[in-house]
Amino acid sequence: MQSIKLVFSLTKLGRDNRKTTGYGFIKDNNLVLHLGVIDGKDKWFVIENYTKYIFPIISKQNEYKGYYTSYSEDTLIPSKNGSYDTRDTETNYHIWFKKLA
Repeated sequence: MQSIKLVFSLTKLGRDNRKTTGYGFIKDNNLVLHLGVIDGKDKWFVIENYTKYIFPIISKQNEYKGYYTSYSEDTLIPSKNGSYDTRDTETNYHIWFKKLA
């Protein structure tokens, strides 16, 4: 299957919303977003079976948006006394993308 190129906006929702924009592609029903280069390595964000979370925008051609929640186990959270607590966390994202011709 050939991949479909796209541009995207990914906003991590929380106390301080953080927005990332860039390029990516769709391959085998997976949404693959390039977040940039960190420590000399490409960082990618992948959503498997993205059609469960992201839908076409009515009256916009080739534009999609939606929300995605990722779950992580045993995340280290700093506490006030300088130690760390271990918790399961969830992170919510708002995603918009446009397929390129």
